[in-house]
Amino acid sequence: MTDAPQILFVLYEGKHDAAILTRLLRENGFKNYTDKSLNSFPERLTKYFEGVIKGFTYEDELNLYQRPQLPNHVCTTEDKAFWLVFYEMGGDKQKESCHSFLQKIAIPESDFST
Repeated sequence: MTDAPQILFVLYEGKHDAAILTRLLRENGFKNYTDKSLNSFPERLTKYFEGVIKGFTYEDELNLYQRPQLPNHVCTTEDKAFWLVFYEMGGDKQKESCHSFLQKIAIPESDFST
């Protein structure tokens, strides 16, 4: 058995969903961990975030608001054994980008420990 933290990606439709979910979690002992430095996350999340940032391609030089798809919110338990990583997906009309995102975060079955 491993002591690695459990990480759950939570995909939701819009900003109001995150507001209520994170509020409920904070009321039940979870801590907001959204604005922390990269090296303060579990190693697996740090590597994932670094890969997203390094792999981001700026396609439109005139669009200053481009950014890699990073989580909108991150919450963790007091002991940092369980992490929730929240991503706003933008509604049901964004099926293609949602599917693409799911492929990026999918863990190959061979990586699951038995």
